[in-house]
Amino acid sequence: MATRSTSGPGLQRRRGAIKHARVHEIRGHQFVATFFRQPTFCSLCSDFMWGLNKQGYQCQLCSTAVHKKCHEKIIMHCPGSAKNTKETIVSSLLVLLAKWRLDNPREKTYRGYHDKDSET
Repeated sequence: MATRSTSGPGLQRRRGAIKHARVHEIRGHQFVATFFRQPTFCSLCSDFMWGLNKQGYQCQLCSTAVHKKCHEKIIMHCPGSAKNTKETIVSSLLVLLAKWRLDNPREKTYRGYHDKDSET
């Protein structure tokens, strides 16, 4: 493996090494600095992201795009970070159960929520 010395003594760098993107984790989002090839608007402030280099950050999980200045202000949790986790499955089942209870007339009478006018 070829190495070459830079300006200072003892400093060496690898040629051809793969540079990994720095990931900024905020509220479950995994933001990576990104160059957008098409017009893109910030999900937080709705302003246009412009520039010649990497204009903003994009979440690797949910593809949310935000300005560099806005990424730390984001308040919503990443919907892609909880996919198929135990908490997501349980919460989805609880929502479905609650919805079923509201739509099922038998469940309403069993719980005592039935309408007295419907008996006559």
